[in-house]
Amino acid sequence: MGDMDDHFCSIVSQELAEPIYGQALTADVWLLLEYNRPWGSKATAENELPLDVQAWLEGVATAVPHSRLQFIRQLPDAHLTFFVAVVDKDAPRLYRFALDRYEALFDLDVPAIVAGAAHYAPYLWTEPLFLVCTNGKRDQCCALFGAAVYRELQAEVGRAAWQTTHVGGHRYAPNVLTFPDGTFYSRMQVADVPELVTAVQQQQIALPFYRGRTCYQEPEQAADYFLRRETGQTQLSFFRHVATVPTGDDVSVRFVDAVGGQHEVVVGRETAVFPGLLASCGKPQQKPVTQYTFIRYRSLSM
Repeated sequence: MGDMDDHFCSIVSQELAEPIYGQALTADVWLLLEYNRPWGSKATAENELPLDVQAWLEGVATAVPHSRLQFIRQLPDAHLTFFVAVVDKDAPRLYRFALDRYEALFDLDVPAIVAGAAHYAPYLWTEPLFLVCTNGKRDQCCALFGAAVYRELQAEVGRAAWQTTHVGGHRYAPNVLTFPDGTFYSRMQVADVPELVTAVQQQQIALPFYRGRTCYQEPEQAADYFLRRETGQTQLSFFRHVATVPTGDDVSVRFVDAVGGQHEVVVGRETAVFPGLLASCGKPQQKPVTQYTFIRYRSLSM
């Protein structure tokens, strides 16, 4: 590995074979707001939005637990776009609103949207949405590798592809997040984009790049990956998480499937500062990281 590669955190992570499963951000509701001004390192906290709009966004974050704000952008059109993604693990939903100005947000009742209020049903968006982190001010890997994947995604799916601000884990770049399912994919090449798009459009999981779903906690994300690896079942909605039971350093995670079968995956977890990892480009990882390992899988229906 040369000096140049030593600088890029995502290349170092890949060469050290750091697992990506079990490493997705967790959030139940995602607020995706188009913002076309330059993005800083902490874009959603440091921006030039009107103060009353910033206050409204802060109020929504308080009113809607387990929510996360992202800025998004693509080639601008006549309207500003605002998505609300409700990543329910059984019935995820995505709403799209076209705004003529940011102050039009004030007319929206986001808690009611999240609750599934019927009068917001006309705004449901049924096509898959692809977000790619390209926030180079946060990390160079997102600008270099994320931007390349974004361009390829845009060629494949057009305006269903958006750039987004930091989504965590730049050392796994490029990072792609799909909605309404809230699924993270990482560490793919530009040539892998058609495979990813086909899987998402068919409501399958592209397992080689699968990092986890945002509606699951980390042990459940890892267990879901191992369950699909062991069974070969990649249909997104086939398995549903029902229980997580920690036992020392191991975690037992249980799922039911679409035909009534029951499954248990036991994962091990280790939290440490792993030698050689970079927290971001050129910066050694100093905070402990939790990684998950496969212990066993068994079908409980036999």
